Amino acid sequence: MLLNLMHHVRIADIWQLIDWVRYMMLFFILLRETVRDVRVREIDIGMPVAYGITVLLLNLIPGHGDIIGCVGGALLGGTVLLFTVFKKESIGAGDGIMFVVTGVALGTYLNLVLMIRTMILAGAGALIYILIQRRRNMTAESMPLMPYILLSYISICVNCV
Repeated sequence: MLLNLMHHVRIADIWQLIDWVRYMMLFFILLRETVRDVRVREIDIGMPVAYGITVLLLNLIPGHGDIIGCVGGALLGGTVLLFTVFKKESIGAGDGIMFVVTGVALGTYLNLVLMIRTMILAGAGALIYILIQRRRNMTAESMPLMPYILLSYISICVNCV
């Protein structure tokens, strides 16, 4: 029955469905890690790395994948990861790994847009944290970055629709 149904579905429709699922999975991974980052100030990288490897393998399929954009996005995220090492984790290593994963999923251009939007939103958030710092015991240096990555990803998804 399923094979009979699949016979009538165009290949392009299947790839569109796979892309939609891919982007929704990235949304839920970012949402999960945002909640974790806000609550316990750490990111579990197991699920994002497994997702990134899966997306990388999907990009290796001839005729559908964009392996150059995938590798470029990962290298762009890798520069953020290197930045975390040289700056002694002013941006956490988990955040850097998330940028590598989003780079694999989004490609070079969209990952660059994601990073720029994240830094702009995080800068605005840091200003708000500094302004209300007297009432809370949190410095701008200890604020989680994942909420800003999630908001930036949502803004990219809204702009693409």
